[in-house]
Amino acid sequence: MRRRRDSDFSVPVKRKLALRVGYRCSFPNCHRPTVGPVLSTSDDVHNVGRACHIEAAAAGGPRFNASMNRQQRGSIENGIWCCNVHADIIDRDLSTFSVATLHEWKRLAELNAYEQIDSSHTVIERPHTLVQLSDAIIFEAVWHSMNVESNTMGFEVLDFVYGDIGKVTKFIEGYHNLKDTRKYVVVESSGYGRQLGQIPVIDDVEGQKQITLVVQDRTEYSNPNNVADARLVFTDQGTDIDLTTNDGWTIGKDAVIQSVQLLLGSNRGQWALDPDFGSYVFKYYKDHHTDHELLQRLIKLEISRMTSVPDATSLLSPEPSIPISTIKWVESVKISGHSTNLLEIDLRLYFADNTYFSGRISVPASIE
Repeated sequence: MRRRRDSDFSVPVKRKLALRVGYRCSFPNCHRPTVGPVLSTSDDVHNVGRACHIEAAAAGGPRFNASMNRQQRGSIENGIWCCNVHADIIDRDLSTFSVATLHEWKRLAELNAYEQIDSSHTVIERPHTLVQLSDAIIFEAVWHSMNVESNTMGFEVLDFVYGDIGKVTKFIEGYHNLKDTRKYVVVESSGYGRQLGQIPVIDDVEGQKQITLVVQDRTEYSNPNNVADARLVFTDQGTDIDLTTNDGWTIGKDAVIQSVQLLLGSNRGQWALDPDFGSYVFKYYKDHHTDHELLQRLIKLEISRMTSVPDATSLLSPEPSIPISTIKWVESVKISGHSTNLLEIDLRLYFADNTYFSGRISVPASIE
């Protein structure tokens, strides 16, 4: 018998994880029962469920977090209950399921189980995520489906931050006339975006709009340790080459973070040589500078776009390319400080070599 590691889940933790979702799979649109009788006996029980680690139990596993201790890795907070099929997918996939997404799915499954036993019909707010469709449509949404085999994700559409359901309809109707670089979706909780593989489908289910999206695979990433760039300095006056050191280059992951900082601090659409260069942070800051919670969510969405969705061709880029191809997903973004012309942002990013970055960057910001 295999000896249990300290970071494995204990029997009580596994039991509580299963009970909190009614012994059903937590994967969106699965909800398969994971326990039942062994029909050849009168008292045995058959279990087809498993507790998965949200952040891996050991180095080399999906979403491994070196800063966690063994007790944290084996805690109920780090687990999600799934059927064996989806447990295998979550435990083996190194590039699809972010920590934030799995926590969101876990909470949705718990709320679904609660609603099944609550006779008071209390309205409980479900965890929701921002979804961006192309450049100009952003809405609050709740996950309702995910199919890894068909690359399909589905959401219940809530309120719009930018655009409206009419613009979604217009996007769908004009889909075939759009450039491929404008056919994309970005999901806040996932921390990444994907190019669309088919025309999105909008359905009306019991008066609620639902959108189904088929996305393309992304299998190629660049090694973050091989990046090199000129060393820059960032202030509230702008960006310039750092002349304070004889070493004029920054390399590896430091260069990747510098690229994130440079793009966030550049206003997208204002450089004629490369109109797609930069970000929409200036627009988001102007529109939402008094609402830091929404602003940091929009900034996470924007970094997720820059690290997973190709920009269009330009005089400087003859082929569509992802601006920063060394990051698998954006785990978290938090505004930690704010002055007249500068935002201090705490980032947590998951690199293509399956390691994390946690640190702070400064980004110019102004409502002018």
